[in-house]
Amino acid sequence: MDLKVNSSKKEYSLREKVEIELDARDAAGNPLVGNFSVSVINEDVVPSDETTENSIFSQLLLSSDIKGYIEKPNYYFHNPTDETRANLDILMLTQGYRRFVWKDLISNKQLPLGL
Repeated sequence: MDLKVNSSKKEYSLREKVEIELDARDAAGNPLVGNFSVSVINEDVVPSDETTENSIFSQLLLSSDIKGYIEKPNYYFHNPTDETRANLDILMLTQGYRRFVWKDLISNKQLPLGL
């Protein structure tokens, strides 16, 4: 999705009404219809660290397979590198990959669906 956000002003005063225009298009340039919500913060006052946030990727690919607390769930997906991939593999080897039995894997028995 290609999303463009336009506003009539560059800066607004505190609690001033803001009207923005959203232009959402698909990869072919066709307009998209959707429901959108916006949250605005001042990062000087409330800094944001994207590696500690949850995202769709971290939820579907990580948190759903691991029980318990994950310190920085989006760290593994925000800026993927060889190091983050290796760290994700270590995490999954110690906390995840629980839907199979090693003896079945070694003996070439059929694995459960989804693996």
